Amino acid sequence: MRALETCVGGSRNEALARAMQILHAQVNPGAAEPVTEVIRHYALGIGSRIRDNRTGRTTSRLGQFFKGHLELMRANGGD
Repeated sequence: MRALETCVGGSRNEALARAMQILHAQVNPGAAEPVTEVIRHYALGIGSRIRDNRTGRTTSRLGQFFKGHLELMRANGGD
């Protein structure tokens, strides 16, 4: 069994919306019909990794990433 646990304030719907911002991104959100695509791939378990499809960066620092250190996925950041 796999799980993702987040701690955020607000209502249940607000918390879900914030968690989805981590897991899913919308490309061109202002368009009449927004285009969505997979931005990150999460491999959880033994050898856990996150890969950002836009930058090509991969990190195994899941704890830091989920605490908000999104700079790990920048083209000039990561491990």
